[in-house]
Amino acid sequence: MGVEMTKCPKIECNECQEQYGTNIHSFDLDKQDDVKKGMEIQTNYVWEYEGTCEKCNDNKIKVVVKCWEYPKGFIEDKDCEGEGCKIIEQPILEIKMD
Repeated sequence: MGVEMTKCPKIECNECQEQYGTNIHSFDLDKQDDVKKGMEIQTNYVWEYEGTCEKCNDNKIKVVVKCWEYPKGFIEDKDCEGEGCKIIEQPILEIKMD
């Protein structure tokens, strides 16, 4: 089991207001930490994307998607933050069955 991002966030550039969807292959799964929480293990996931705006190519953009799986097989919480952009559509995160 684990969590996968099945749809990436859609963003709007803070400089030129261009709206576009991010590419799932542009995100790196940077961290996957296991933390003991009560009798179970909580798994924390962090996906990061860094680049420039597709239209103005001037504005630096960073998107960070975080997810906490607890207990195993359930998404307890998630968060999506952007720098240099607004998140206009949240990502879709799902439990993947091995």
